[in-house]
Amino acid sequence: MQPRSYLRLSGMMFLFYVAAGAHIPLLSLYLNKVLGFSGVQTGTILSMSALSAVAAPLIGSFIADRLLSAERVLAISQIGSAGVMWLLTMQDQYLPFLFLFILFQMLFGPGVALTNAIVFHQAPDARRQFSSIRLWGTAGWIAAAWFFSFLWLDRPGGVVGDALRFTSLVSSLLGAYALTLAPKPQAGPRRRELIPRAALRILLQPRVLIVAVVGLVVQMVDKYYYFGTGPFLDAIGVSESAIMPAMSLGQATELLSMLAMAALLARFSYRRMLLMGIFMELARFAFLILSAVTQSAVPAYIGIAFHGPAFAFFFSTAFIYVDSFTDSESRAGVQQLFNLFTMGVGNFLGSLVAGAVFDISAVNGGVRYTWFWGVPAVLVAAMLGVLASFRLRRR
Repeated sequence: MQPRSYLRLSGMMFLFYVAAGAHIPLLSLYLNKVLGFSGVQTGTILSMSALSAVAAPLIGSFIADRLLSAERVLAISQIGSAGVMWLLTMQDQYLPFLFLFILFQMLFGPGVALTNAIVFHQAPDARRQFSSIRLWGTAGWIAAAWFFSFLWLDRPGGVVGDALRFTSLVSSLLGAYALTLAPKPQAGPRRRELIPRAALRILLQPRVLIVAVVGLVVQMVDKYYYFGTGPFLDAIGVSESAIMPAMSLGQATELLSMLAMAALLARFSYRRMLLMGIFMELARFAFLILSAVTQSAVPAYIGIAFHGPAFAFFFSTAFIYVDSFTDSESRAGVQQLFNLFTMGVGNFLGSLVAGAVFDISAVNGGVRYTWFWGVPAVLVAAMLGVLASFRLRRR
């Protein structure tokens, strides 16, 4: 790939994940602390992020590369989401915020699939080059956490709600940037089915289905983690301007874990890699419980650092394992269906459960976080036992 093309695609990834990283870590804190929404209300709003897992295949199948190129769809969706996010900054009532956030997720959420598709369309050797381009997305998330927090939130007058305004600004910049990307039509025949029947048959194979079910629960507790971490750090005395940098420790370790993935997969089996990822999940919540007991931020920082290898080891391995059952005809449909099942249903349930447990754990104006973090710890421990009892092999 020419250096110019590499830089342009990397810049696209960087901007998209700056926008995502600017609001996702702080959104639950903003809804609960600033707007005063209950845990259930906050969880219901955040659960709408699952709509992006539904919208992405619809956009990919019926709009991108049929009516418009993926590059143009990305531009339109990001400019539209920027406008909706700006409207969200003006809302302080639950129902208007909920409905606008649904619209925001329908526009912003498919950006993950669209940016990936653009890389695969434009990179001449996408399988080899994708990971190095995608790393700039993780770098963008970290940049949002550090530079936005310390250069804006830490200044006099900086408020959590500014994260939403910053997201709107960056999304509009990405929309304009996407307009400068030359469309490259997808080669080969157009897809005729949203979810091909061959993909469903593969997903229902026992070895694939067990990974999908465990993946759903892992994604569920990951969304639970994003719900609770901002309010938890605030409760134990971490300043608002330091919450995003603290949570970016997980992205820093994710970046390092992604760099190590090729070597680890060459040495360990799929099953062992998946178990390592789930064990890292369990360690994350164990340290968060310890932080809640001691009221010290240090164990929380250690727990947050486990997010990177937990997410990278499990989901990167899961996507590769599932891909080993596919052929060129079924690959796109299988990955689409696996993503819909894990990211869609998992995100939806994770936010709802987190919101309900948050309210149940409330006492005397605070939250019993030992209880709150205990729920995902139990779920992860159960999944560790389930996966350990199965033997996974390629097709």
